[in-house]
Amino acid sequence: IPARFMVSTFEKWPVAINPSFVPLGNTRTSKLEGSLNRPNFHVYVPAYDKISATWSDQERKSHEADLDGMEARVFQHLCSVLDGAPIWHRN
Repeated sequence: IPARFMVSTFEKWPVAINPSFVPLGNTRTSKLEGSLNRPNFHVYVPAYDKISATWSDQERKSHEADLDGMEARVFQHLCSVLDGAPIWHRN
């Protein structure tokens, strides 16, 4: 079964399998982001301020949560990584 997954230190989603999101509103804020693939490389990346995120956990239980702030930004960043979109291509 093909699956994409990410792990985090966020309590709501320590493991997110097949994550996805939809924006809640049109407000986006650009902030400086980096990439583990390119040390010392940073670029301003726009991200939605609020999103509705969906994912499954390791027991195949489905989850949905509204995320905002840093948690929303990290979720979007990691989804982009899983989609193969480097930060310098996100706008």
